[in-house]
Amino acid sequence: MLCKSCFIPPLTPELFAPLRLPFASRHLPSSRLARLVPGIHGANFADGWVADICFGPHNYGMDALSPKPFKEAARRAFPSSMTSLANEAASELSPFVDDTYRQRSDAIDVTGQMIAIPRRLHFPDLSAASDTLSNLNPASRCLITRATDGRLRQQAVRSVIGHQNAWVAPFVLLLLGEYVIEIVEDVRDALPVLDQSVYANLIRENRQTVQRLRARATSYWDAYHRQQYPQKRDYPGLQALHEMETWAA
Repeated sequence: MLCKSCFIPPLTPELFAPLRLPFASRHLPSSRLARLVPGIHGANFADGWVADICFGPHNYGMDALSPKPFKEAARRAFPSSMTSLANEAASELSPFVDDTYRQRSDAIDVTGQMIAIPRRLHFPDLSAASDTLSNLNPASRCLITRATDGRLRQQAVRSVIGHQNAWVAPFVLLLLGEYVIEIVEDVRDALPVLDQSVYANLIRENRQTVQRLRARATSYWDAYHRQQYPQKRDYPGLQALHEMETWAA
């Protein structure tokens, strides 16, 4: 049960793109939550998360961001120039995915084209302990970075982070808002091998997404990692975002 001081009335979901903050932040009064997350407009409390924070309207059709059958969601997660590879990924992963598990997608601008990356995909028949991932195409492994299983996400991002393609970069960037610190550290540690021009363009085209990721990373640092990283600037997710933003300056 949330105290009244924690409640922030919800806004119309059709107008806004949500950001989720961790359960540990639920005890924050709305005034502190507003300071923690600049630009906050509203929140809905549910399912072990403090809020769906709304940052403002996207220029992407909300129907495209709504839950979709897996094959359609997979195709929408890549630019149209990658349709063939996206279709291959959808076919490769269909035997492993739970298509009844549906979540909304996040809109990302990739070289001037809007794509919609699912927030989470559930692969109950795919194991991080198997060799299956190594036999999948890169687009399939990008989609697995959205898996509900953190071990799968980590294995997948390690396998694609060296690919210098603009359509891979959004999947890597979104992981900086992860709550699994080991995944965030992997992305931070890989900064020297990333194509700076690719990520600079991605940052410039998606300032609002970066703002959301920074707010989310700040929330996780505040809730779980203050002891390990007393200085906020040393938190790996914030370090990586700051570095990428310097590339885009």
